[in-house]
Amino acid sequence: MKLAISTLGCPDWDFLRVLKEYSALGADIEVRGIDGEMEADRIARFSSERAEETKALLRENGLKPIEDVAPVIARLIANTASMKLYQKEIFDLIDKIEGAMK
Repeated sequence: MKLAISTLGCPDWDFLRVLKEYSALGADIEVRGIDGEMEADRIARFSSERAEETKALLRENGLKPIEDVAPVIARLIANTASMKLYQKEIFDLIDKIEGAMK
């Protein structure tokens, strides 16, 4: 099994530093934060305008992008007592989550 390292522990590092430090270890990189930004869709390096440049940097450092790392499943669990006490709040939360996913 190959080692994988997350950028979660160093979110303020820039992309080039992450590539240099982690590729030297021969590890896969899970990007969870770059340049102080924690959400991948807000990281300028990952914008569609810079995709080819970013892929070239990955190749230069012996890395390649992986499209799908793993499927994600989320479950909301409420015990019986909470369901009785907070039914409206729970259903409101479910509605918000469903709305955000559309």
